[in-house]
Amino acid sequence: AALLPLIGQERAPAEARIFVLDLMRTTDVIPPPTGGKPEDVANAVRAAFQSHSVSVRAAALPVYAKLDAGRAVGDLTTMLDDKKLDKPLKVAAALAWGEVASSNKDSATTALDKLLKDEDSDVRAAAAEAAGKLGRTYQDKLIKMAKAENYNVRIGAAEGLANTAITGGSGPVAVDGIAQLWREKGRPRRDAAKVFAHLAQKKPGYVIEYLASAAKNTEDPALHPIGIDGLCAASFAGSPDARRALARSTDD
Repeated sequence: AALLPLIGQERAPAEARIFVLDLMRTTDVIPPPTGGKPEDVANAVRAAFQSHSVSVRAAALPVYAKLDAGRAVGDLTTMLDDKKLDKPLKVAAALAWGEVASSNKDSATTALDKLLKDEDSDVRAAAAEAAGKLGRTYQDKLIKMAKAENYNVRIGAAEGLANTAITGGSGPVAVDGIAQLWREKGRPRRDAAKVFAHLAQKKPGYVIEYLASAAKNTEDPALHPIGIDGLCAASFAGSPDARRALARSTDD
């Protein structure tokens, strides 16, 4: 909360503003600054969205949509038809439509249907992640994308599938879709483990088995810390199975 005034200050370093905005995007509850009002948060984010820096505007856009979806829809709709829009803003807009989904499903669905077909793979990846915020709606499509698309889009689809498990979609279906990457060795398995670790923060029961396997894996040393991070997240989320798996991960 103490850092919130920073994001609306144009003279503040862009890197610092982006760092705070990225934290806000992944935080469920954003308290106002000490002595401030709840609307102070939204006002600071809207100020960041008006920045001269494209990178700051892109970082602010999904947070703006998260805090004020009703107002953000107008800006997002205008951006959707802007063929000259800077790529970072187009990617950010795709993510932002996911934040709008809970309050304006029809508009979000129309926009994401278009963005999922975009010629740029980074935009499609962001749209796939955002589409997961609509729960069951895009699960089947995301499973197909996680199996056969450009690699960055596969990862975006895996993140989207994790979101479906959090927003009302089938958890087992989501996890099985992500596991398509897990079943491949090397980088795909590591990236799948990272998605499972993110999901462990909200739905630990679905992913303990995979995270425990990652933590005990001896073939790929890079999997161990990812598995441990995920099990720690699951433990903080209240999973006794995760705590037991953490204890076993240090066994010979």
